[in-house]
Amino acid sequence: SAFGLHACAALETGTVAFPYTAYKCGYAIRQVSPAKPATTFHGAAAGSATTPKNLHLTIPGNAATSVAFSWATDKDTMQSEVRFGESADHLDRVAHGFSFVSSSRRQHELHLCGLKPSTTYYYDAGGAAGRSTVHKFTTAPDGPSDVTVLYVGDTRTNPGTLGAMAAKALAQGPTMMMLSGDAVADGGSQANWDALFGAAPELCADLPVIVEIGNHGAI
Repeated sequence: SAFGLHACAALETGTVAFPYTAYKCGYAIRQVSPAKPATTFHGAAAGSATTPKNLHLTIPGNAATSVAFSWATDKDTMQSEVRFGESADHLDRVAHGFSFVSSSRRQHELHLCGLKPSTTYYYDAGGAAGRSTVHKFTTAPDGPSDVTVLYVGDTRTNPGTLGAMAAKALAQGPTMMMLSGDAVADGGSQANWDALFGAAPELCADLPVIVEIGNHGAI
């Protein structure tokens, strides 16, 4: 649920029932995983490793008006919150998402809709017990327009390549990233995904990414 977009949404608590549609989103989330784990809305509980890890953005709906955030913490941290605004020093709006346990960690997910097209938003993720640094993303235009897209692929066993090019790539002003496939060598390996997100954290946190699933990346 989100606050301060065009209206206020009630704070959602307890267990998420799927299919679920987040505030102002025009699409339903069918499930977070084939395993159908118990999924819980944002709460106050905090564990020992509250700072978001593997923070990254995706585009599940209209790229001009929506974005989705994902990150991991320890199992006990239930805070799934994003603060955002149109300047880095004025994160005046708050949205809440949900989380579920995956292996030894808790995965957090938040869908933010009702945004303005062609607008740069600044944000941090986490909660009162631990937040990320401030990042930014830019929504897509609402009609035909030139955009800059970062296109990469086959990082597989060498995610460091992505990290080595990150600063130069961001300097070109892309507003989204496409991974053409085989992002990791083994899609079922959490260590592989940790290495990928850890290699280029700014890219992953600033550019919504669309991932093509190759034969190596399938889970």
